[in-house]
This record gives sequence, C-alpha cells and structure tokens, in this order.
Amino acid sequence: MDFKSSDEVTSDPESIKGLCAACMFNNKEIIAVLYCMECGDQFCEDCGNWHRTSQLSKDHRVFKVEEAPPSDVFQMIHKLSICPNHPLQKVIFFCVEEDKLCCTQCAAANHRKCDLLYTIEECVKQHYAPEKATPPTNVVAYFDSNNRPIYSHVKAKVKIEKLNDCYKRISDCLVALENEMKALIKHETNIQAELTKSPDQVKALLQDVHAKIESAFSTLETQLMDQCKATVAELLSICKKKQLTVIPLKRKINKYQDNMRNIKEHGNDQHMFLLCHDMKTNMKAIQDESNSLEKKSMSVICVEQKTSPDKIVDSIQNMIQISLTGVDVKKKQMTPDS
Repeated sequence: MDFKSSDEVTSDPESIKGLCAACMFNNKEIIAVLYCMECGDQFCEDCGNWHRTSQLSKDHRVFKVEEAPPSDVFQMIHKLSICPNHPLQKVIFFCVEEDKLCCTQCAAANHRKCDLLYTIEECVKQHYAPEKATPPTNVVAYFDSNNRPIYSHVKAKVKIEKLNDCYKRISDCLVALENEMKALIKHETNIQAELTKSPDQVKALLQDVHAKIESAFSTLETQLMDQCKATVAELLSICKKKQLTVIPLKRKINKYQDNMRNIKEHGNDQHMFLLCHDMKTNMKAIQDESNSLEKKSMSVICVEQKTSPDKIVDSIQNMIQISLTGVDVKKKQMTPDS
C-alpha cells in the first residue's frame, strides 16, 4: 500500500486552508472545508461527503479544517505509520519475536518464518503489548523410568497489556522523570544561591579580625579571597554544567509528553500502539541518560576559624582556610585537563 512519506506531508499550517484536492484534479478551484487525517488531503463539502461514503475511505476520520490538529501533530502521527525500511509503505504488522514493525514488503521478505507476526489492528484488539515476547524455553515435563528428565518445549508467549494501561505506564514514568529533573534543577539553583553568599561571609570574617592583624591583613585578604572566588567559580561551573545537562533532557521529556497527549487526543488506537512501541526505545534512552547524570551538588563553602585573633600574628598564613563540605575527593584533585 502506497503511503505518503514524512517529507511529503505539509509542514505549513496555512496549507490546511487551501483548495479541495479532488476538485483540483478536475481543474476546479474550490475552497477546502474538510480534512482527512488518514489521507492528509483537503476536500470541499461535496467531495468530503463522497470521501466519507466511499468503500475505500468510509472509516477515515474527516475533520472540519478549523478542527484539524496542528501540522506537527499530523506529521508525528503519519511518521509513526511509515515503514522505516520502505518510506512509501505503511507499517501493517508487528513481529513480536523480533520486536519489529514492518510493512507488507518487510513481512514477505524478512518475517516469513516468524510464528508471532500479527497485524497492528489485531494487536490492538487482542491487547498484545508493543513489546518483545518472552523467549521460548525448555522445561522438565516428566522423568522416564531411569529417572532421566524429559524436556518439553514451551513456545514464546505474547505479553498481554491493555493499550490504555501501556499508555498510562509510560506517561507515569515520563511524569516521574520530569519531576526528578525539576527537583534536580531546583536543588542546583539553591546551591548556587548559597555559593554566591560565600564571598560575603568570608569578607565579614576577615573584617572581624582586621583590627588585630592589620599589618598582615592585605596578604591574608588577597590569598583568601582569591581562593574563595576560585572555589566558588569551580562549584558554580559544576552546578551550571549539571543544569545544562538536565534542561535538554527535561525538554525532551516534555516533548514526549506532548506527543503522548496529542496521540491520545487526535490519534486512534493503532497510533497509540505505534507510539507506545516507539516510546519504548525512547524511554530506555531517557532513563539511561537520567541515570548517567552526576549526583546532586552537596557542597557549599564553609569558613572555619582555626585560631583565635590573639594568636594570629604567629600563624597568619594558616589562620583561616577555605574548605568544602561534602566534596568528592576526586573532584578536589581534578587537573585543568580533566
């Protein structure tokens, strides 16, 4: 079955308000008022009514032009239906054994020996989950007279899951991941706020001891402030890098959530099945990327007063030092090339 590739689907929302496709074949220019989701064509009222009653298109969903979904949603829905190996073919089958979607050409060429090859329509009706089947196994059926095990072959089983449950499971997982990203961003923001206060805290301590060590204060101030600012800059850089890692991942999660909602609102069960299958790979990639993120920043600058002001004259260089709370030892030993 020929099908429009994603490159052929219009990306201009204004084109939905164009001319009737059927009338244009007869050199007529009549404003389109209806829009077919399956065909991607626009029709005038008469042609649209004929399209609704035609034997080939009676099951197509026809909208008023103003009620048609946004062009990006339309493109996503159609892209889900396109065979990855044959852009002009529509995916019809789902091979449970190999966990692959395929068109009629793929099925004939690569899946003739597969036992668990179903149409997507059948998968939706039978509640077959868009996931790979449990692998076949050999189990002990009984023991012979010599107490030797006799094995029985158990075929692969198709996982059963209602489509709405599959949709909800993936949606809930996306929400949980989004919440994790929000919490991580908030935490890093709070750490940055604490870090930016550190120079002022250091300055306040330095001013407190300045009266007794004025002769040595200039050296101490320069050394301590440089160390503090350098440490703050390093920690702020770590926080910002984490945020830059998290923000694109959160946007990706939000995009997937939009796709899920749009399919729920504008797609049908087959589109939902296709998206759930597509999201399986995407969810693994997102979860792997989420798991690869570094631990939350836990370090802020702590100023420790090691010596009383009366003893500072004898130990001015070592009186105050900058230290970090909860710093990873590896990070403290990082080189410029790290």
